[in-house]
Amino acid sequence: MTTLFQQSVPLSTMTTLRIGGPARFFANAKNEGMLVDAVREAIDAGISWRIIGLGSNILAADTGTSKAIIRFVDNTAPKRENTSLEVSGGTPLWDLITRCVEWGLGGLEDLAGIPGTVGGAISGNAGAYGTSISQCVQSVRILRRDGSIDTIGGSELDFIYRSSAIKRKGDAILSATLALDAQSPKTMAALTQERMADRKKKHPNPNEIPTAGSFFKNPNDANGKRIAAGKLIEACGCRELSVGGAHLWKHHANIVVTDGTATARNVLDLTELMSARVADRFDIHLEREVVWVD
Repeated sequence: MTTLFQQSVPLSTMTTLRIGGPARFFANAKNEGMLVDAVREAIDAGISWRIIGLGSNILAADTGTSKAIIRFVDNTAPKRENTSLEVSGGTPLWDLITRCVEWGLGGLEDLAGIPGTVGGAISGNAGAYGTSISQCVQSVRILRRDGSIDTIGGSELDFIYRSSAIKRKGDAILSATLALDAQSPKTMAALTQERMADRKKKHPNPNEIPTAGSFFKNPNDANGKRIAAGKLIEACGCRELSVGGAHLWKHHANIVVTDGTATARNVLDLTELMSARVADRFDIHLEREVVWVD
């Protein structure tokens, strides 16, 4: 591997949970070209690779990983054409929403406050308040596992709740074209601030408290209706559970936080206990939303 990669970089320094052992190889890609070069270098070296963004939805193994970890965070400004935007997959989602408010391009306001990058949001079909980012995705340019580049329409991405074909295959999003609506910047700013304030009440600030946000996806009940995982977890008496340095956020039972000393094993043991209680009481099996990296 060339100088694009560093060796033995702690995953704990790349994730908002601040947990994880060393990545055998690590590259910091600040634009599309650097990302493509790093991925193709890993492929040529016969090393499996994984892309991360701001590390906000990741639980990394205590033992680290032998994979090449490539962090893709890109400050390149979006390109606007009428009400469409072409945006880098490495753009922080909040930066994109801020720019959309300035330009009066609506559709993403409900996602205000969700951490991570645009690529991560699209891959995991991030959403809130009944809005999912998939509703705005017109097309994406992806870097496939073999290093080839392709453009795919939004309808071909097989979006489902908190997932997509991209996430399931492990491809990387280089950029996306989003179809938005012309709206009043003032109205958009008000809604964005409202969403941020509501989120602040429920979610810890990952810059202050180690967390990966909502740990489990919201499941369906027996009638196929989406139900909040946090309500199920709380109904099972999990609120006061803790394992090692890992415990539940005081304002939201589906959010695991730590005191800074927790290991990945602590988090796994705690969440497995939560999941088992929900399964025993409700016969509902919770699925992790947080991505496991090993």
